[in-house]
Amino acid sequence: MQVWADISRALTAGNCCCLVSVVTADGSTPREVGARMLVLPGGGFHSTIGGGAMEINAIEKALAMLAGATAKAELVKYALGPNLGQCCGGAVTLLFETFTPDQLSSVELLASAEATGALYCETEITAGGTARRIISSEPSTLGLAASNILHEDYSDHRQTLYIFGAGHVGKALMLPLATVGFKVVLVDNRLDMLPSHIPANFTTLHHAEPWQVVGDIEGGAYVLIMTHDHGIDYQILDAALTAGRFAYIGVIGSATKRARFISRLKKSGITEGVAESFICPIGIDGISSKVPADIAISVTADLLRRASKISSLNNS
Repeated sequence: MQVWADISRALTAGNCCCLVSVVTADGSTPREVGARMLVLPGGGFHSTIGGGAMEINAIEKALAMLAGATAKAELVKYALGPNLGQCCGGAVTLLFETFTPDQLSSVELLASAEATGALYCETEITAGGTARRIISSEPSTLGLAASNILHEDYSDHRQTLYIFGAGHVGKALMLPLATVGFKVVLVDNRLDMLPSHIPANFTTLHHAEPWQVVGDIEGGAYVLIMTHDHGIDYQILDAALTAGRFAYIGVIGSATKRARFISRLKKSGITEGVAESFICPIGIDGISSKVPADIAISVTADLLRRASKISSLNNS
């Protein structure tokens, strides 16, 4: 969800809208600090702050504020058990902000900054019911601090994933990966195999020698290799392991394919530890189906699990 781009579109169309943000989360809560939902007149909304009674209550509150057709900001605390009858037992503070079309110019500035991929804000919630937002040069600890100062992060933290191969499984991955936290580049040397319609978080790349693409991939990215040709798979794998900067390298195939690739890599001079560091077969244990859609779900689940582990380590 590109928050300020969505708000800009609503205001450009002449509509008011209400941004609902989780600014504190104590105990067991449906979503974390930084989760956001944009509510439109009529009850339409983008994204989620967790669903259930809390979200229904928040939408009703947002619609009531939108009925006033004025720009305002309000902090509301919910004890999920006593207030909403939810079993979570935690408590959250939500920030409700309504925007009107006459704020379009300031919203467009934020949308432009958001489009760069790195937008941090320090926002003061005033006693008069306004939100004064200043763009910061660097991130701070997210959430509501003393004196009603809110530290916000609208940056793009999605994990970069390169998928080599736009065959049956490569295309099947578009559906489960469309709404999760990955920024995906789908690469193939066959131009006619690259899909013309792709999810918003996907881009496609045609290259006659796809292993040459590896040199341009950022450090920490995930690399998933599933082309139509085992020879090309090997060349991409060799380049990726030699680069030595990727958080995950997976190759579609069997244990036999893995063993053969490891043998070739060692003979080429790659050390044993590096040669054995890629994942093959891919996906989670317990799903043996060879149906492309089933493989895609299994692989997506494994990628999410790995990304979650990295995120937990970074936040510990």
